[in-house]
Amino acid sequence: MYTFESNGGYHFPGVIHHELNHFVLIKYFGVTSTIDCANRNETQYFQEGGLGRTLPQMFWHHHYGVGYLPEWVSGDPDFNTNKLFRSNGVSGRPHNPDDATSLNAIANFACGAHGTDPYSWGGVVAQPMWEIYHGQKVVGASITPMNQPAGDTVMIRSMYYAADMASGSSFPERFELANRFMEWWELFSNAT
Repeated sequence: MYTFESNGGYHFPGVIHHELNHFVLIKYFGVTSTIDCANRNETQYFQEGGLGRTLPQMFWHHHYGVGYLPEWVSGDPDFNTNKLFRSNGVSGRPHNPDDATSLNAIANFACGAHGTDPYSWGGVVAQPMWEIYHGQKVVGASITPMNQPAGDTVMIRSMYYAADMASGSSFPERFELANRFMEWWELFSNAT
């Protein structure tokens, strides 16, 4: 699937969503795209793999209805990529309880160890956001339902709130993004 405008081409429409997310985060929320591990600044991970993956995936889920863990369709090797932005790679894959290697645990993605791939390191943020968005919880080898806390608009608001608050904190790292994300749900919703 390709998207073109004028002389510019993007290999997935989700790339446009991803790039627009950069614009919104930087221009309207002041969230930089920085990696400075010595000062615990990981906002590039928010931009690239965290919100930069989850928001396009939410749009595609809304459009295609793929659900939490889309099935691979025989004969269509690009199904996951076409139906859920980057879900065939580390940065956008959902946590599948049938595949222990699919969990993006932060211990495996230490700050600064990414070389040239901040997308995968941001996938540590994207996976729990994707689970919460769908009201799914991975426990051991099974997916169990939990209250789905939000529709698309509320989820987007909570994600931008978390990025804004975490980037303005003393330590804008992935842990702080997760804390601020959960803070939003505690302060501004009825979610448990």
